[in-house]
Amino acid sequence: MTIAKATSAPPAAAGDLPTLWTWLRLPILLPLTLWATEVVILSPYVEFKVGAMRYLAHPLTANLAFLSTILFLLLAADGLGGTASLRWSWQRIAWLAANLAGYGLLFQVTLRLHNLQQKITGQESLFRWLAVAWVVLAIWVGITAWLAFVPSNKLATWLRLSWHQAFTAVLLAFTLFLITPEIRKLWYFIHQPIVGLTLQLLALAGYSEPVCYFTRSAGNPVFGCRDAVILEVTPFCAEVESLATFCLLSGALLLAGGKEIHRTRFCLVVFGGLVFLYLLNALRLYLIIDVATRLNDAQIAVSLAHSRLSHVVFLTLSLFILIGTRRWWSPGPTAPEAVLQTSPG
Repeated sequence: MTIAKATSAPPAAAGDLPTLWTWLRLPILLPLTLWATEVVILSPYVEFKVGAMRYLAHPLTANLAFLSTILFLLLAADGLGGTASLRWSWQRIAWLAANLAGYGLLFQVTLRLHNLQQKITGQESLFRWLAVAWVVLAIWVGITAWLAFVPSNKLATWLRLSWHQAFTAVLLAFTLFLITPEIRKLWYFIHQPIVGLTLQLLALAGYSEPVCYFTRSAGNPVFGCRDAVILEVTPFCAEVESLATFCLLSGALLLAGGKEIHRTRFCLVVFGGLVFLYLLNALRLYLIIDVATRLNDAQIAVSLAHSRLSHVVFLTLSLFILIGTRRWWSPGPTAPEAVLQTSPG
């Protein structure tokens, strides 16, 4: 057996974990960006309250799929191989066109379902058929986003050889999915500094008499100003689970790296990342209030708070924090050329 043919990926070690520059060279950035953009655009229209769509299009379901993918890439990205430049071919253009066409149909079906749920009586059969079409189109869009940038044979081989990393990623993401409702309750214990910082940002921006009071029933903070929209922040839209996601990604890297990780430095990175993301949430709340006020539409604030935009941004920043500092907390011999293994031909 030669080194060139040893393509089955062993469990990742610290020296095998991709650096930030390696990630940027891997053919995963473009499909992830396309996928994330499509999820963010669609998310304000997928708040369903009836039928199976309550679960199929639930924000937690999108979080599960996206987090599983990110965890899998953290553990198995080195087996995909790098690319110096993207060479467009008719096949890739066809897959991208298929993705955009499928996404257009998915968007239209989503709008139809969203309007239909308001008057579903007597149209249950149509709603079910549209829900089935929605699932098929969602799967199609997810697959073609990757096929537009990664050759199908290379993608299939990579998935076949990395099935154990995929299983681990799904298991970890599903565990977080199950405990997310409990994690969100932490908002009632950690919101005070965020509330204070958000009020400071509103005051610095020139809003008059920014205040925050708490609802009697649930104790949710409600922000208000004389010249701004009112925003109630519930655990559902507080993005507390983003902190848990950062911890999960950190734990996955720690377990994959083993003894070669500099534990003290890694803990400093994790702690600093948690503080950064925690304080960034205050900026997020300020921006939601500011944008909704400038557009003079309180519903904009609700849509932004419930959209997956914040989750995607927090997840992206989590990756950049962990992968960007990788050489500091795991200073092993990891030249990009050693990590990017490409099969002959």
